[in-house]
Amino acid sequence: MKRKRKEWQAYMTLEASLLMGWVIFLMVFFIYLTFYAYDRCVMFQDAYAFAFRVSIKPLDTERKTQYGNQKMQEQFGKKYFGVSGVNTTLLVDHDTVTVKARCQVEHPFSDGMPTLPESGWENSCEVHATIQNPTEMLRNFSRLRKLAGNVIE
Repeated sequence: MKRKRKEWQAYMTLEASLLMGWVIFLMVFFIYLTFYAYDRCVMFQDAYAFAFRVSIKPLDTERKTQYGNQKMQEQFGKKYFGVSGVNTTLLVDHDTVTVKARCQVEHPFSDGMPTLPESGWENSCEVHATIQNPTEMLRNFSRLRKLAGNVIE
């Protein structure tokens, strides 16, 4: 009977050591998944805010492109986790501004895991904003309000 008791204790130790390895692995894996999700959300937010900011600038197409290329690094900055950098592209048409952003979250899981990509998890987004002139929009709104007031009276 004593011999069986020792086997049970060793069995529990072995089971706990295998279980703790998986628990630690899963915790680290979920931390990297949160890096991926955070980077994806922040990158989309930065791209949309930047496209909108460029679209309302009262400049011609060429000057909007120059302005956007100068200010792009300020918008995207270094706020991303597990990423060496964000690749961005700005395209300004006559009526739309397009911002494309791309990055890769680096992870240590590529060794021995055939289901995961080797180099990293890729995030990308493409955002479009319509070029608007806020001053012209306010003037048109005021004109419509005056016309509606004259019609109602």
